[in-house]
Amino acid sequence: MSTLYEQLNLTPGVSKIEIKKAYFRQVKRQPPEKYPEEFKVYRQAYEILMDDERREQYNQVITMPKNVQQTHEAAVRMFEKRDFKGTISVLKPYMNKEENYGALLSLLGRSFLENENYGNAVKVFEKLLEINPQDEDSHINLASAYIKRNFLKKARAQIEGVLHRSPQKAEAWLILGQLYQRDLLLEKAAAAYEHGLSSSTCSDEIKYKLYIGKIQLMLKRKYYEKLPQVLAGLEEIGFQNPVYVDDITEKMRDSFIMEGVFNRSPINGEVEAILSIYQLLSKLDPANEDISLSCKMMEGTLNLMKMSKDKSVLPVLGNLFNELQFLDEDPQNTEFIAGVQNAKLACLQQPLHKLKTGILYIKQKYPAMYNRQKDFFAKVQSGTNSFALQRNLVKELEEIVKDHPSFVSELMGEEIDVASMNFTNPTITFYNDGETYQREEPKVGRNNPCPCGSGKKYKKCCL
Repeated sequence: MSTLYEQLNLTPGVSKIEIKKAYFRQVKRQPPEKYPEEFKVYRQAYEILMDDERREQYNQVITMPKNVQQTHEAAVRMFEKRDFKGTISVLKPYMNKEENYGALLSLLGRSFLENENYGNAVKVFEKLLEINPQDEDSHINLASAYIKRNFLKKARAQIEGVLHRSPQKAEAWLILGQLYQRDLLLEKAAAAYEHGLSSSTCSDEIKYKLYIGKIQLMLKRKYYEKLPQVLAGLEEIGFQNPVYVDDITEKMRDSFIMEGVFNRSPINGEVEAILSIYQLLSKLDPANEDISLSCKMMEGTLNLMKMSKDKSVLPVLGNLFNELQFLDEDPQNTEFIAGVQNAKLACLQQPLHKLKTGILYIKQKYPAMYNRQKDFFAKVQSGTNSFALQRNLVKELEEIVKDHPSFVSELMGEEIDVASMNFTNPTITFYNDGETYQREEPKVGRNNPCPCGSGKKYKKCCL
């Protein structure tokens, strides 16, 4: 197995300038868009060798006895596969060794952290700091373990000490931002995340976590002005490092739940912000059906919000799209299916010219919503007999009503004897309140211009 130095065609002892030159030579030779797997390898080598502490730790590894090196390599493979219990079982024997196997102990401590064994993680990192008090990574990991055990003052003291000595430590800024966020010191948290992102040592793994921290703050503060730039940065990292996509998705959805964005009325800009986040997640993970459904739901919600403020939208059409939104959430729900059918029947009770005009407006102003019921709208606009459409809709409802008679009462708002209903000859009185119909507008003559605005005579258009 080649060393990190060999992956960049270097030898131990080279300067940072030489490492950087070698890295950019490798990027030109194997561009990441053409060689994504190779890029991951030499990018990791570059990040480790450019960090003084990680490089020193790596140099320790390559000078260890062969059998210890093999143990370390096996443990790293397990850790990368998230087999933390396996990593711990392989490395735990080295916890009480007298030799200084710092790299093995550091990996063991991180495995304890990931496995939620925070007490042992504290012990390991405290031992590492006894060996080398200047090991900033151990200070950072110890702070993370303290946070998990709710020792927040100790955690902050560790992190502030790291930043005092090494202000370019991006991971320390990330943890400080999270501590501020827990204490609702949101301005300080935002500043900490910005410091982390501007750090010269910020790796992609830390960068995407900083971006997520910034998005969480935006959701909390209801301030989305800089969201597009943050999402663009997150998108770049996600495409370059697909291994982070699952974690990005999980953390973003957890953030929505924590901020209760689905349990309250959305405020200005919030739906657009959440939709843009879901659109990004859908790009990063197009095969994720849950994400695709959530994206579709948010698009529908956004359009419904716009339509609810648009006085030109016919109320019965707005109600139809509202029922469709429920159906999107649970497509197999019989009650929601019945609700959509009933909303269509309500549309058909409108004067035909008024309904056609309303549909034409939806088509022009809200094409995405129009396309959701394109077939139904096309039948209405083509002049298909309104009674025939009603009859077909009622036939589709027949089975639902027979199996779920309570739905009829809910839809009609009154008790109905299902056994006495005649499904073969639906009448308009089944869906209205029985009052005499009164025309809202003057009757249109056959030779007058059609009210829909087509320019044709009424008899050749909507009659």
